[in-house]
Amino acid sequence: MKFVVVCLAAVLAIPIIASALTITQTDSFTGSVLDFTRVSTFNKFDTMGGTLTLNSVTMKVSFQINSGSFIADNDAASAANITYTYSVTGNLTSGQVFISPAVGVSISDSVALNLAAENGDGTGVIDGNGPDGAFVAPDSAVYTSSQVMVMPAMFAGTGTFNTSFATGRTFNISGASGIEGGFTNMTGSGSVEVVYEYVPEPATLALLGLGGLLIRKRQK
Repeated sequence: MKFVVVCLAAVLAIPIIASALTITQTDSFTGSVLDFTRVSTFNKFDTMGGTLTLNSVTMKVSFQINSGSFIADNDAASAANITYTYSVTGNLTSGQVFISPAVGVSISDSVALNLAAENGDGTGVIDGNGPDGAFVAPDSAVYTSSQVMVMPAMFAGTGTFNTSFATGRTFNISGASGIEGGFTNMTGSGSVEVVYEYVPEPATLALLGLGGLLIRKRQK
C-alpha cells in the first residue's frame, strides 16, 4: 500500500499544460457611404470568476471600396498633364478600451492624367467625362490591419465596449492650374474583429479516479 500512495503523490504533482483557446467576435458592414463611422459593440472577456486567464487581445479591421470614384475636370483653356493623388482611410478607435498600437488602413495611389482643354462644361461644374475630365476609380482590393493590444487587461470584465471605425478621403491635384476635383458617392464594406486568446487556470493531474484505480488494484 505504501508504494501506491507514493505513486499517487507523484501523479498529483504533475501540472496540466493547457492549450491556448480563442474567442472571436466580428462586426461586418457593407454598402456604407463614405465618409462614415461604424460603431461596433463587443463583449469584454469574462474570466469566469478567475478560472480563465486572458493571454492576449488582437484587434483586426478589413476594408474595401465597393463603388464610386474621384473626379478631375480641366477648366483651363489649354490641355493639362496632371497627377491625381487620392487617399481613403479607415481608423479604429475607442473611448472605453486602449487600442494601441493603432489599427487602421489606407488605400491610396497617384495617377497620371492627360486632360484636354475645357470643352464647355464651365467652372463650378465638376464633370469627369472626357476629353477634359476623368474618373479615377480607387483600388478595390481588401485591405487589412491587425495588432496585438498592449493593455489586454482593459478588455477583461463582464460588460461591453464600443469601437469606432471612422473613414475619410482626400485628394490632391498637381501639375497644372485650373483643374477642379471631387468625388462621386463611394461605398465601402469590411469588418471589425476582436480575438481573445486565453487559457484555463493551471490545473493538476489530480485525477482522483486514476488514483482510486491504482489503490483498488492493490487492495485484496
